[in-house]
Amino acid sequence: MKLIHQFAGCGAVVLAIVLSSWAAEPQKAPKSDLQPAPVMFAPPGETAGGPVNTGGPVNTGGTNAAGRMSPFSAEIGADFIKKVMETSAKIEEAKRQIAERQAQLYATNPEIKSTRARMIEGQKKINRILDADQELAELKMSRDILWSTMPAMPKGRRPASMPRMPVARQTPVAR
Repeated sequence: MKLIHQFAGCGAVVLAIVLSSWAAEPQKAPKSDLQPAPVMFAPPGETAGGPVNTGGPVNTGGTNAAGRMSPFSAEIGADFIKKVMETSAKIEEAKRQIAERQAQLYATNPEIKSTRARMIEGQKKINRILDADQELAELKMSRDILWSTMPAMPKGRRPASMPRMPVARQTPVAR
């Protein structure tokens, strides 16, 4: 369940980034014989309120704080985040309703029940054929031996929370 929440959170962030870049695209002008180069970044120092030092908000839609080109804007409005969160909640609710409906159909629909029973019997036949194959059994045994020799991660700790190796500090050289 935690993995699902993490996946949904990552999806919401990616969706926010994609939608913010899509919403920021300029309107297309009528076509002419001369096609200007596409604008990908705002020139460094340009502000939304006019020239530099006029007190207007800084337009960082193409530059980072150091003035270097950046493909992402750091500004995402609260309304946009609210819409993303509301949409994510609606999607999760829809997924829940779909899962409930499928479970209800599996439990009550006689055609699904009979088809599922035939599928289970067919899979049992396939498994018996696979179990009878000597080469497959040897391959599985080799894999299991490899797994048994795999070093185990310490229990109760996540790799991200494990202590890091100390970094050798350089002492200043006297000149």
